[in-house]
Amino acid sequence: MSDRWLLPVLETPFMEDGMPRCTPFEIALNKFTVDGHKVDISKITTVAVMTVEGEEDDISAPGQCVAALDLCTGLAKNKKSHYNCRYCSNNNFN
Repeated sequence: MSDRWLLPVLETPFMEDGMPRCTPFEIALNKFTVDGHKVDISKITTVAVMTVEGEEDDISAPGQCVAALDLCTGLAKNKKSHYNCRYCSNNNFN
């Protein structure tokens, strides 16, 4: 995969004005801030959360997206769902 394509993909969620917004590790540990305010993923309690994962994604490991649902500890099981898109990569959801 070309770095010309990959860098913008990684920068979009994690960078702002060339400075890190947060790292994936901070998200996984539930220790990150947005605009100076601590974000606590366990406080998500009323909205439904769905993760979508490409079976052939070459950026994130299989199961990484669905693992994000485990971080939503304040959310009832019936409000969590996951879809694994067969034959899809990170840039090809058909």
